[in-house]
Amino acid sequence: MTVMSSSSPGTFPVRIPACSRILPSALALVLGAALPLFGGPALIPAASLPVSIRNEADVAMENGRQFLETRQDSSGLWTLDDGRRTSLPAFAFLSASGIHAIPSPPLLAAARAALVRLSGAPFPDSPESGDTLREDALVVAATIALFGEEWIPPDAPAWLGTLSAARMRLFHLRRPESLDGSDAPSDWLALCAMELLPGPPDAVPDWAPLFRRIAHVAFPRVRDVAIAGQARLRHGAGADKPPAILAHLRWLVAHDPLLGEDFGATVSPEDLYFEALFFDAAPPALLETAGIPANWRVRFAQRLVSTARAMGSAGAAWPGATDEETLLRTVYAVSLLAALAE
Repeated sequence: MTVMSSSSPGTFPVRIPACSRILPSALALVLGAALPLFGGPALIPAASLPVSIRNEADVAMENGRQFLETRQDSSGLWTLDDGRRTSLPAFAFLSASGIHAIPSPPLLAAARAALVRLSGAPFPDSPESGDTLREDALVVAATIALFGEEWIPPDAPAWLGTLSAARMRLFHLRRPESLDGSDAPSDWLALCAMELLPGPPDAVPDWAPLFRRIAHVAFPRVRDVAIAGQARLRHGAGADKPPAILAHLRWLVAHDPLLGEDFGATVSPEDLYFEALFFDAAPPALLETAGIPANWRVRFAQRLVSTARAMGSAGAAWPGATDEETLLRTVYAVSLLAALAE
């Protein structure tokens, strides 16, 4: 499906991927209600969160965004433990920006920095440059989809060609270490970016290799299986599709303690984020058959806000073992809460 950017009809063909229906339903805040990019109409009706959890979610999101803003450097980017600079945390500001007519300052700075890097980026020849390409392409495309083109600096006249070229680079990008499925989130980013960006019709994203690779991982993580389930949903049709999706759902029920009765178990915000995307897109009948709790949205939100509550208002609400892990956990937690609290 293709629609046009509302600010300048006919200039930016925006594809509507189902790969990230929940991030956040801010794509009623991310694309506006008429353009459901990442957050189109949920296939599962969203049960309202209890008022107490919703209020805590609002506080946790605000604290999380403030934490991320303090870590953003003067260029608009964030620095990871290995020194690589990333634009990915910008996604935590999409829902906050969506209630306004213009991007919030953190999102605007990150999107402009990402566009500059895309315009001068060579063909990626290392895992690091491949990660940068994935993140920057998706940040720029989502910001254009939400806010049109007005935020783009006037000295960037070739931005449409830049995005088309980025899509082609993503199409040709191959990472040897991805062959074992261990870098599923990065592969997911690339495929989502390809679905959204303009480019030649023959350079289409192929979701099949992603779920096939993850099937051969000896010890997959929850997020890997959830991403594989999304990939299976996105790939074609056939009689084997519902049983395959059901198998992914049942694996998650067996391996995610939050879907069972172990509410005290530690669960990563990244795992919850990708599970939520999968559950939101999967047929409701399969969720019921697999034993996914009907209140999974409430459980996920409750876990995220209880972790934030335990940390108090000082410091990071969802700390990790390293600064980079803390940064990314915050991005996933804020993005998911923004969707669940809608």
